[in-house]
Amino acid sequence: MNECSIAYREMVPGDRSFILATWIRSAMQSSGLSKLRFIRLCIPIIEHQLRLDSFRVACAPDAPNTIYGWACYRDSVVQYVYVVKDLRGHGIFESLIGK
Repeated sequence: MNECSIAYREMVPGDRSFILATWIRSAMQSSGLSKLRFIRLCIPIIEHQLRLDSFRVACAPDAPNTIYGWACYRDSVVQYVYVVKDLRGHGIFESLIGK
């Protein structure tokens, strides 16, 4: 994969479940919290951010529902970035955050 095979767009309603699931899974793995504590403390924050923040989605140009990664922003500040594991190292992260 190279940079020209990636399209970028804003989040659409159909992306919500993928973004929520990948955010919860990746954040829980890196949090060091027990599953129960993470659920109580972090999921309400993530759901709040899904309602209020802006998202940029990296996807397949010919299949925009195939998401490669996404970035969450608030007031131009990056809040969280996720890239599908098998696609890491291809510049998606840097493109999502504007580098």
